[in-house]
Amino acid sequence: MRRTAAAVILIGGFFCAAVPWAQANDVVEAVTIQGRAEFTICRSWLVYTSCTTHKVQLPNRIAVGDLVPLSYESNTKSYAFRIGLIRREGEGCILLSDRSGADEKGDRIMVGRCAILAETPPKAR
Repeated sequence: MRRTAAAVILIGGFFCAAVPWAQANDVVEAVTIQGRAEFTICRSWLVYTSCTTHKVQLPNRIAVGDLVPLSYESNTKSYAFRIGLIRREGEGCILLSDRSGADEKGDRIMVGRCAILAETPPKAR
């Protein structure tokens, strides 16, 4: 009886630990953005990779496939960021570039607060 109870507790604990992880890393199609975000751009050199982070303003709604124009720094620089993947993390989300794929070590935008859209917004033509 003790072994069965221990096994049930162990399996239940594993299940409870796995559920929040699955919910925290949900991949979604579209989100609404609240506030500013941090844009990280990485460049690979022969020996190492260097990354810099900039504060950016995003549109209110973003979907996978959107081309988001970004401008940053006091000496304004521009960058066209195509959304390849949106991953939900807690109250925020990570927007990954289509060039970096699912690799969070590439170009990415971290958003502190975002909400999942029920429907994907229509694409502009």
